[in-house]
Amino acid sequence: MTEEKNLAHLSIFLIKDEFKQDYQIIKENDCNDPITIPISGCEKVKLYIKRTSGVSPKWASIFSNVIDLNLIGTTANISAAFLIKISDKYFVLTFGQGGRFLIRDDVCEERFGLLVALNSVDKESFRCIDKQSLDTIESHTRIQAGHDTTADQFGLDVEQDMLKAIVGTLLISGII
Repeated sequence: MTEEKNLAHLSIFLIKDEFKQDYQIIKENDCNDPITIPISGCEKVKLYIKRTSGVSPKWASIFSNVIDLNLIGTTANISAAFLIKISDKYFVLTFGQGGRFLIRDDVCEERFGLLVALNSVDKESFRCIDKQSLDTIESHTRIQAGHDTTADQFGLDVEQDMLKAIVGTLLISGII
């Protein structure tokens, strides 16, 4: 019997040093009041949850002349941004489909997440890469392996391809 792996899809953003106030980082008007969470060793930890209201799914309008749309029900897209300050650095972890959009534009360090992933993933356990070609015709490609493999098996051309994202197994399992 194979052991089932716990998967956690994390989006972690490093905030540029010039942004020090919550309102400069998070779109607070789009969120409910933040929830302060005590975590040892962290100066500030707040969870911002997007303000939501239930809406009928887009496809429900097809039936608007036939039934009461209240019978279909409503959905809400729950998303959140987890703001954390550690040693004068701010980080934001986002959750849900809209979590990324709770962060203000241009406050995040570019490519931080990719660099962390490259340094955290076991070099023998790559499962997927996203790349962008720098050819005349720009293209975006996702390549998935059927099993854990090394990065060189994906055929990246260092002169023509830019790595955009990776999927693999953390070097230290059990962190999360």
